[in-house]
Amino acid sequence: MGYAFRSFNSHGRALFALAHRAMAPHDETGYVLTDGERICSTAMGWNSGDGHLSDEQLIESLQRRCHFEPGEVRIVLLDAQPIQH
Repeated sequence: MGYAFRSFNSHGRALFALAHRAMAPHDETGYVLTDGERICSTAMGWNSGDGHLSDEQLIESLQRRCHFEPGEVRIVLLDAQPIQH
């Protein structure tokens, strides 16, 4: 249901396309595609909305807690822009 909600917005739909590009050239079956809010709440124990923690803070926090190897986790950040500007 969360992915359907993300797909209501054009930047949400773009996010799924960009995620596949971020995983290339690796085998995508080795990755789990998930939402930033879920990662924040699961790995960090809290979140204040996807847009507030999905940046360098998230990457540093995940690495400090989980010790991922390079390339093991891919994070795609996409910021929405107002349509009138």
